[in-house]
Amino acid sequence: MPIRKILRVHSFALLSQTHQDIQQCTSRTGISEISSARCFHATRNPFEVTEEFVEHFNHNESSQQQERHVEYANQLLRGIKRRAGLNSLGEGKHVELPLAWRELVLLSLCNGQTQNAALDALLVSLGQAPLQADQIPVLFYLAESVLSSVSSDASSKPNLYVREMKLLKLGYLVFLRLFVFRVSEELRGFESSAAHLQVSLDALSHCESCYHQFPDILFTVHFMLRVGQMICESARQSSDTEQRDARAVGQGYELTPILWRCLLCWYAAQHGSPQLPQELQQLFLHRDHMLQGSWVDGSLGLWVLGEAAQRSMSCLEALLALHAMQTEECGTTENRGTMPARGGWPWQLEQAYCSVLADVCLQSQSAEIQKAALVGRVCSPGHRQCGGLLSLLRTVEAEEGNWRLRYGAVQALVRVWRGAEAGGGLRDAAWMALQQHLSHEHDQRVHTARTLTEALLGTFDTPVQPESMRSPSSPPPVQAYAPLIPNRLAHFLSALYLPPLPPPLHTRTHSRPKKPLLREPKPSDGQPLSNRSQWRTPVPATPRVDSGRQIPRSSPKPAHVDFVTRTETDLLKIIEDQWQKELQIKMAAEEETEKEEVFRRQKEEEERFNCIMRRRKEKLNKDTKPYELLSLNTTS
Repeated sequence: MPIRKILRVHSFALLSQTHQDIQQCTSRTGISEISSARCFHATRNPFEVTEEFVEHFNHNESSQQQERHVEYANQLLRGIKRRAGLNSLGEGKHVELPLAWRELVLLSLCNGQTQNAALDALLVSLGQAPLQADQIPVLFYLAESVLSSVSSDASSKPNLYVREMKLLKLGYLVFLRLFVFRVSEELRGFESSAAHLQVSLDALSHCESCYHQFPDILFTVHFMLRVGQMICESARQSSDTEQRDARAVGQGYELTPILWRCLLCWYAAQHGSPQLPQELQQLFLHRDHMLQGSWVDGSLGLWVLGEAAQRSMSCLEALLALHAMQTEECGTTENRGTMPARGGWPWQLEQAYCSVLADVCLQSQSAEIQKAALVGRVCSPGHRQCGGLLSLLRTVEAEEGNWRLRYGAVQALVRVWRGAEAGGGLRDAAWMALQQHLSHEHDQRVHTARTLTEALLGTFDTPVQPESMRSPSSPPPVQAYAPLIPNRLAHFLSALYLPPLPPPLHTRTHSRPKKPLLREPKPSDGQPLSNRSQWRTPVPATPRVDSGRQIPRSSPKPAHVDFVTRTETDLLKIIEDQWQKELQIKMAAEEETEKEEVFRRQKEEEERFNCIMRRRKEKLNKDTKPYELLSLNTTS
């Protein structure tokens, strides 16, 4: 630290001119040193990803510099993965999702394995992170980056590469999140970002013809284009509100009936509601909206219903029957025991249906549900099993467009085979069915599904430790294609459209009265009684009200309870009290009946014993009881 030289002032003395000049020179030198010491230069964070680093990484000339940059990139990647919360499902105090996603996008511009690892981490993070409004700016940035990269790759490369497939999967997750925020009307104020997005969407629409041979990739492209057009149209309408009447624009997004019914089914299955059968019946009544409404909402409805089917067999049977009924209504007659021709669903919904069944097979904890999703269920007596992945392989090859359904089924089977547990029956069944089908499949486009899926899954880098190196307290590994986004989507929509459940009831606990031990009465004469049958009326358990609810939005404030919810809560309290009173009355009646039964048995035993003694006295002229020894005085 420099020494500060303070100017000395002589108020009562005279100084020579030479001394004054020397003093002024010294004071100027001290001030300049102080000013130079106070000039602080901002230093850059050494663990921040910048465009300069990406430029140096991709243009290294020597191998030593390349190794040094790769090691440094790996250090950056480990820090970004922690900041993205890959091991904590995107939640925690250490998580900064917008910053982590921006840095991962920059790292994905590097060449080699660093690019692959960055894309994999970004896919996992977008597939499991919660839906929060502060993600909207970075989502627009991701959308523009993905669209520009895909457009340049499609125009410059004749073949489909793994990087391009991952970018399209990434774009699907980004536009899915933007669509959810469009539904919740949280995209207001981002009109300029939506206008910039329109240019990239136009470039992607010109590359659509490059993906006609790959239905899964084409589904992703169509989803991005459709959702992007909806976002841009909504932005244009909101920008014209100052010039036109705002009444035509101030309306929110309306869910289609099929998505609404699927959401209600998920809600009922999630909270164990007894109204689940009624909701499934209403879902069947609205199945025609899968053809009339938007296929985007229909695909999201299938994802939500599939999320419920992972825990409920009723929801899975409804999902299988929904596809089977639509196929029977819109298809042709059966031909030599094969499945009917392709139904009336758009091919985008069929592609989503195959992916949903694959997720049910991989993520469900019930072996019965996994088997039903793979094999199918018997829809009607006398018919073979339908609706499962294996039944989708039996579609008629002569029908135009059926190859897309078989493409999706083969792709789902490859996912099940690669993602199921080793040594399990599910994996073996998927492998055998896949080999058997591909042995007689004549369409080479269907064979391409297996090649692309294996290439994509083979290059996926799981960003966690292997199972053998993890401790028991460490989180489970993140699967490559087991995203939590359908669960996040269902929770987000339920919190947005459905009323909250009542708060937990804090009622007094009614202690069950202890029954007095009714011992067998022993007659005074010492005669043992016969064993009686022990019987009791089973007491029903007190109904418990499950008021817990998982809300995806992390807000410290409790949900507002309206008048209807409070009324229902009070009604549940009254029902519980009435149930307890009826239980007390029933238990008292049961005790009274048991006492009467014991008294009746005791009286019968006494009468029987007296009858035996009378007969003994008449025959033997003895008053002693049977097997009673005479006293010593009597013997002497």
